[in-house]
Amino acid sequence: MSTPASSSSIAKLFSAFFTNNSPFASFINGELRPGTGETIRLTNAYTGEQHFHYADCGPEHAVEAVAAAKQAQIKWAALSHAERGRRMYAAGQLIRQHSEALAQLESASSAKPIRDCRGESLRVAEMFEYYAGWADKLYGEVIPVPSGHLNFTQRRPVGVVVQITPGMRLFLLPDGRSLPLSPAATPSYSNLQNSLLFPR
Repeated sequence: MSTPASSSSIAKLFSAFFTNNSPFASFINGELRPGTGETIRLTNAYTGEQHFHYADCGPEHAVEAVAAAKQAQIKWAALSHAERGRRMYAAGQLIRQHSEALAQLESASSAKPIRDCRGESLRVAEMFEYYAGWADKLYGEVIPVPSGHLNFTQRRPVGVVVQITPGMRLFLLPDGRSLPLSPAATPSYSNLQNSLLFPR
């Protein structure tokens, strides 16, 4: 059984991703935005020790996040299918490079055994690598109809999808969609770290 992480050890893990002392904020449009809502306290699920606290985001942050995602979706969809695949694969590689720190953070916030979290961290990398391969394989269909008419479908992104997630989840989509990731109020520490790993 692994020893529960202390606040100091978690802060050290965060230092791989942050250059300041305030790691908890809303990550919107490539920036950490301090919240304006009620105070959220993050504790060790095993010991009850409080690690950090931060101000929750407000409705205005949600509006900003959706607006940023809409702009990002335009840029993402404008990339070639192959380029989207390359970027998603590169994201998987970044997760692999930081998999130990991500696993330690996941274990600290969920009280799950570090062995399980190491496996989960690598599974997230595999998800990005797998879906990277689908980026240039999403096709429409030609539908046979009478009278010799040409009838076909195309797969096109409709818009932004908002998700509230309890844990580590895939949030870049190979078909040109994008979505704001809104973890639960007491989230996995690894959610934000995954976001910060990826270049804009």
